[in-house]
Amino acid sequence: MKVLLLGNGFDLYHKLPTTYLAFLKTTEYLTKSFLAFPLKIGEVFAQAGKDCRTIKDSYEKYSAIYDNFELDIKKVVSLVELCESNYWWSYFCSCYNKDVGWIDFEQEVSMVLQEFKRFFDNNKNSTIKRDFSAKELGKLACFGFLFSSRPVGHRAGVAENYIIKEIKEEFFKNRQGIYTVEPLDEKKIVARLFNELKEFTKALDLYFQAFVNDPFQEILNKNAIDTKEEIFNGFDEVIDFNYTFTYESLYQTTAKTPPFHIHGALDETMVLGIEPDENDCANGNQLFIDFKKYYQREYMSKNDVVPSIIHRMKRIRKASNGQELNTTYVFGHSLDITDVDIIKPILENTDDIVIFYHNIEAKKGQLRNLYKIFGKEGYEQLKGHSILRFVLIV
Repeated sequence: MKVLLLGNGFDLYHKLPTTYLAFLKTTEYLTKSFLAFPLKIGEVFAQAGKDCRTIKDSYEKYSAIYDNFELDIKKVVSLVELCESNYWWSYFCSCYNKDVGWIDFEQEVSMVLQEFKRFFDNNKNSTIKRDFSAKELGKLACFGFLFSSRPVGHRAGVAENYIIKEIKEEFFKNRQGIYTVEPLDEKKIVARLFNELKEFTKALDLYFQAFVNDPFQEILNKNAIDTKEEIFNGFDEVIDFNYTFTYESLYQTTAKTPPFHIHGALDETMVLGIEPDENDCANGNQLFIDFKKYYQREYMSKNDVVPSIIHRMKRIRKASNGQELNTTYVFGHSLDITDVDIIKPILENTDDIVIFYHNIEAKKGQLRNLYKIFGKEGYEQLKGHSILRFVLIV
């Protein structure tokens, strides 16, 4: 049985602008052009690509198409409106400083949630003041739905026009003066934070539609894309972590079954969240469970496919007395621990593992992540019962 795991590197290999930073740079440029939206994708990418290698590479490859491809202005207007009103988008625009990937994005979400958790924990069963400085709040200060701001003005020892953040009344359970006990409505705050993430996901969907999927159809029509039939031919199962339809558009005729978008796809609810942690046990604190990818996959009915694949892999191995091999190919996925609940069981039931990498740093990262997933002893056991190969892709 041949299984293929596809990550974002698959889209990048085909020169599509699907990184987190590409989304941010494009939407940031659009928000600054609100009164005069560009009419062609090429106009956007020519400018946004100055600060984003992914956009630059895509524009260099497909400039002839992008320069003549008209934007869907309705989608662009909706995209800008979503971004400008979203606290997650504003937060990420304020903190990025490198060409980060989706894993970095998920880790940043996790760090924000950890700060909220610390804030809640520090103020349980004790008095909590109403006012905070932005410095005291750290990352929390970026999420303005929780606060109103007011200048302190002149005060001894305080800078002129010093800004104080006040927690809004709606997020207190029982407000009784300036100080009270257990006043924060944690569930209400987290629900609002998650709703902001859902709106952020809608913005991502619109970006992928307007700037990736729509022009991609023209790229296909012009036969402008380079394919690798020898790599992506004849798989029994394809687990696609991408939201785009790149694989089925290019290689569907060679696949035995359609790819399964385990994190959702365009025009449907998309999984966007963080990895499991120690709280994801039977008696754990489930305050942030809506943010967990495994939980989102479950209520979206995305969790049944992997156990089914693993069952088939075990059945094939048993029926053939080990003569028929289960082979898993990994292309464009960093093997980060955020997807451990999918990656680990599949690799544990694989006889031949082929991991593609595009440079030595990517290979090192994949190795580090394998050690995170399995531990040193577990990794050695994996190598003991499976053939593990790293293949450089050019």
